[in-house]
Amino acid sequence: DQQLLAAIACLTATTARTIQLTDEVPEALVRTVSAREEERRRLRRDLHDGLGPVLAGQGLKLAAARQLLRDKPDVAERLLDEVMNQSATTVGEVRRLVYALRPPTLDELGLVGAIREHVETVDAGTKLTITVDAPATMPAIPATIEVAAFRIVQEALNNVSHHTQARHCAINITLDSALRVTIHDDRIGLSAGNKQGVGLHSMHERAAEVGGNCAIANDEAGGGVVRLTLPLANGE
Repeated sequence: DQQLLAAIACLTATTARTIQLTDEVPEALVRTVSAREEERRRLRRDLHDGLGPVLAGQGLKLAAARQLLRDKPDVAERLLDEVMNQSATTVGEVRRLVYALRPPTLDELGLVGAIREHVETVDAGTKLTITVDAPATMPAIPATIEVAAFRIVQEALNNVSHHTQARHCAINITLDSALRVTIHDDRIGLSAGNKQGVGLHSMHERAAEVGGNCAIANDEAGGGVVRLTLPLANGE
């Protein structure tokens, strides 16, 4: 009888867990689709409200400069100077939009190289010393996993450099059936009450969108530890 009850209890628990997972999957899919749709909406808004009017205005100024070139060359030259300055600003805006979608360094340097380059930028602007321990060579990683990992590391380093008094930070990257990244800082780290900030919430969301997990905790010495796990199969 006890064995039967134990079997029934096990089956009940398994069924309950299956129902829970079944409920969680649609919710995760909805969050992922919503996040992507919001990203598309933001990009459309930036293109329509930002670049669109600027490019249209440049076209009008070029047309006006062409008409004034013979009779009022000084005015035409001023208009051309304005267009040149606006063009430089527009190029910068295009680069910003491209970087927001996918950092070019991921294609140029790969994930580890892109992280190392970002680390150099953080090192140069703070007193934080950051080390990166990663395999010398890494196989191809799905694009969605690369972007998620890079953005999460980027946000984690931003938290360490701006919201803690850490002096050293170590990034460890390994790869098996999943991409695993550990980010460990040495000082105050992240208190329990500071684990749900906007940046930290976005780290959890980015990991969840690709079927991964991002855990944030304190070590025994008080330092902060971020453990990121992104299953590679979910990025294909």
